[in-house]
Amino acid sequence: MRRILAATVLCLALTACGGTEDAGLRRTGAPPLDAARVTETFGWVLTADALLTTGDGGATFETTTVPLPETPVRAALFTDAEHGTVAAAEDTAIYVARTTDGGKSWQTRELRDEKASPAGYSSLRMASAGDRTVILARVATSQAFRVGTLWTTAGPDDWTALPAPESGRVSVEPDGRIWVAGTALHASTDGGRTWLGSDLKVDNAKSVAVSPPVDGTLPVTVTDGTRSEVQLLTTADDGRTWDTPTRIPLNARTGPGVTVPVARTDTGPMVFDTAGGHAYRGAADVWPRGLPEGVRAATFAGGGRHGWALTARGSCKADKRDCVVTHDLVRTGDAGASWSPIAVWTQPA
Repeated sequence: MRRILAATVLCLALTACGGTEDAGLRRTGAPPLDAARVTETFGWVLTADALLTTGDGGATFETTTVPLPETPVRAALFTDAEHGTVAAAEDTAIYVARTTDGGKSWQTRELRDEKASPAGYSSLRMASAGDRTVILARVATSQAFRVGTLWTTAGPDDWTALPAPESGRVSVEPDGRIWVAGTALHASTDGGRTWLGSDLKVDNAKSVAVSPPVDGTLPVTVTDGTRSEVQLLTTADDGRTWDTPTRIPLNARTGPGVTVPVARTDTGPMVFDTAGGHAYRGAADVWPRGLPEGVRAATFAGGGRHGWALTARGSCKADKRDCVVTHDLVRTGDAGASWSPIAVWTQPA
């Protein structure tokens, strides 16, 4: 599940992308695929070969062994420090591991779709609400196609594979409604059996990348070839139509199909520019201190003061040689006003 943003690629074209690094924060092993702050103290980091968990907000991490294949096609989801699910795809199978005791033990399940493409899967996304958990798997096709399969369950052992309207991002509402977002937005109220597309009223768009709704707001990343912006749309008809956008111009330009991270907070969605030091509430830049370039995921815990952001930035030595990608995990304790690093991974570009 490689999710390095196009901003990282753009950054690699530079001789250096800024940022500082404490040698005591450096970690070895595979770089992070995803990370989330779940509570004020608990969070997790997923790599291709490990699950790292913390019970002190990121001051220390423990490696948790999950009985799944080592692969970059992975996803994880925790509702609290005890209850979590990790999924991994290998060839045409998806393997799911659940824990109810904070990773001390795991119950595993192998999922196979008889209609699966022999090419297998190239990425996984996961979401849950109440008793329903869904996995959105992207079929390993060319980048020109976004074929998806939705695995859904209302319990631990009754997984069902259904065709998804596309692959992209997925979310689940408390009432069970499933959203799938990518080049468009679709909703299902019957567990993924049928889908209804939404009408998106986006201004001046040549390329759009849609994220799932965040507390009644729909973030759409819009690129016109020279500039990028996020448009926050609202709905007055329960999601059938989204319009009246609040437009947020970005300092960095994203590539086609790349969404800008938007995190849920108690004061509304927070939009993260891929240019360092910029994040927005509404249309206002909060000028967050210490936020690196290339934010690709961000989450806030209950109360909205404690959050994590996962970033990827590139740097090269002279003549654009010996390039590396640096992945930073940073945290905030003041609702995103300032950020500090808690872990750093470096890999050759």
